[in-house]
Amino acid sequence: LTAADVTTQIQNQAQWILDREQVFTDTPATEKHLLFTPDFENVASYHCVLKGITDNNGSGLFRLHFMAGSSNIGGSSNRTYVGRTGTSWNSGNSTFGSGEFYPGESNTDSYQEGSNFRELLFHINDNEADTNGRRYLNVEYKCHVPWYGGYQSYSQHWLWFLNIASDWDNVKFDMNGQAFASPSQVKLNPVIQVYKQLRAPAS
Repeated sequence: LTAADVTTQIQNQAQWILDREQVFTDTPATEKHLLFTPDFENVASYHCVLKGITDNNGSGLFRLHFMAGSSNIGGSSNRTYVGRTGTSWNSGNSTFGSGEFYPGESNTDSYQEGSNFRELLFHINDNEADTNGRRYLNVEYKCHVPWYGGYQSYSQHWLWFLNIASDWDNVKFDMNGQAFASPSQVKLNPVIQVYKQLRAPAS
């Protein structure tokens, strides 16, 4: 590597690069991709930003689906967590089945007419740690205040360590199976932005 190559690698590792952006001018489908084929070898982290995405009743639960191809993974996965809803803190250990994971710990995290601004940060491992390296990851979930005038309790911030039951290669999300709200309901065009942070080679 040249000095310029090293500088570029360090900058890429320290900065977020836009991987994709998806803007919806119509109502999103019931289930949408969040991460397409994560690059376990070259990417250290993915930062996902979502705005204007909730269910059409405004009371649904944001849910992730860890997938292998077009199907949810099977088995029972483990999770350890600490975080808050509003001003209430909680922590513990639990499991989730079939790759269906609620990063808000099953509390209301959306409001129909709010911005429903969420952030998820996925820290993934490469495939060289051991044979199951990609099954271990850390996830940070932030759900900002969705509306003014008393919705502070909807705000959430959770830190998760996940041990996924089997290898996964993409992540989808939905609102617990409910239909998404239309752009007119949430007062903006829903958007998904995914940024990536590259690994810098040790050399």
